[in-house]
Amino acid sequence: MNISRLAPILHEVRTPIQTIIGTAELLKGTNLDPEQQEYVRQLIFSADVLHMLVNDILDYEKSRKGNLRLEEQPCDLILLVEQVFDIISIEAYNKGLELAIDVNPSVPVQIYADSMRLLQLLMNLVKNAIKFTTKGYIVIRIHTEEVAEKPFLVFRVIDTGIGIPNNKKRSVFQEFVQVSSPENTLGGGTGLGLAICSNLVSLMGGTIGVADGEGCGTEFWFKIPLKPVSTALIYDPLPNSLDKKILVVDDSSIIQETITNYLKLFGFTQIYCANSGQEALELMISAYNEGKKFDLVFIDMILPIMDGWRLASEINGDKRINGSKLFLMVPEGQFGGEAKMKALSWFNGYLYKPIKIALLRQLLETSLVTDLDLPDAEVSSAEKKSSVLSVQKEGVLCCQETIDVLCVDDHPINLKILSVFLFDLGYNVFTASTGRGAVTVIAEHPEIKIVFMDIQLPDILGTEAASIIRKNGYSGSMIACSANSDRELNREYEASGFDMTLVKPFKKQQLQRLLTQWKETHENKN
Repeated sequence: MNISRLAPILHEVRTPIQTIIGTAELLKGTNLDPEQQEYVRQLIFSADVLHMLVNDILDYEKSRKGNLRLEEQPCDLILLVEQVFDIISIEAYNKGLELAIDVNPSVPVQIYADSMRLLQLLMNLVKNAIKFTTKGYIVIRIHTEEVAEKPFLVFRVIDTGIGIPNNKKRSVFQEFVQVSSPENTLGGGTGLGLAICSNLVSLMGGTIGVADGEGCGTEFWFKIPLKPVSTALIYDPLPNSLDKKILVVDDSSIIQETITNYLKLFGFTQIYCANSGQEALELMISAYNEGKKFDLVFIDMILPIMDGWRLASEINGDKRINGSKLFLMVPEGQFGGEAKMKALSWFNGYLYKPIKIALLRQLLETSLVTDLDLPDAEVSSAEKKSSVLSVQKEGVLCCQETIDVLCVDDHPINLKILSVFLFDLGYNVFTASTGRGAVTVIAEHPEIKIVFMDIQLPDILGTEAASIIRKNGYSGSMIACSANSDRELNREYEASGFDMTLVKPFKKQQLQRLLTQWKETHENKN
């Protein structure tokens, strides 16, 4: 495989990926019904997976040439790990697998790391686990460990898949090596994922290995030096948590364990678990008879015999137990046509699996604040509907003043996508489709404070246009939009007048974070 020749082509592939992701995000913001929203989510996830594949091949080429470098910055470890499952969750749930994250409370939330490389490392290990697992679960466990009196962060990616024969464990980290068995002949992939993992861990100053899983399957582990930003706890207990009684209904023991551990972090102690809808009903009726009803009930949508919808119907129809607040846990990508069932208003809120710790806490905080202390009487669907909780996944950057920005791109769809993103975030947008056009717009509108400019423009390159704009006296911020993430090129962009680089493909949320960073820097200067 001549990857050197393939690399320039893959850089070009990032442009249509940007179009797919951007268009899907714009579509997601329109007036879609729940089923259509679900399909858009699946489209975005698939584009993310394609993007990761492109990155793998490009990074292998960099590693082969010795050009792979780390750039450590403070990052949120839990958010990073959850992002891994965000990208791969639909593929896992389509196979009927469960996904879970187990973070030891001693692990610091904020660490110094190259977040993009750490994400890529975990992503490759999880993708490998999903490929060779047909039933059961994949769990990421994280804890700390002392090695030669130095603190290390230990990651373990454990699956219940086919396992790896002992005679093949030494070779799995070599390039183009893939493991198969008579029971599972799954092929595909680049054969580079585990080799890239080994290179990245070595670059981070750590070690990597493979072992048998917990009873069956495989465990890939790696240790890297721990560089904490602070020793802050993951979360403080919630007020009144000791008084609340919670039931978790899920037939997966690993999910029961994960949610229970999260709830304990928030200060809850009265936590019960049920493996089925029938067992949940029996526990709820027993609790009612004892005068200690369940305050909150988390129900998996996919349960054996009696699914989550049927269980909610039974609970809502029973005057003894329908005062409990119900929350449906929906495996990512599995809502589909069942999203229409929301109209029945049987639930007080919804959570997507894999469960994110921050969103679970947000839902609990809102639930406890809006607790109506309803008596043990029948609760109508209308009352349920009036208190349904909506957990937002991303906020909106609100500008106190309208800021003028310029978008420059010769690709008409990507130009529109970026323009709409910025408009939705509260900015006044100017556009240009050529480098010389950008020079003219800036000359005519010096009040523009930010310029987003594509590098590959049809008349003159974005770097040349940036140099001209700077020579003409422009002092605002200039951001290069490039499909190439090579840091040598980033320095070339900075030398021509750009302040930072926004790598394609990007999402609205990434654009928002960059603008928040710009806003904070701008305020500090003033």
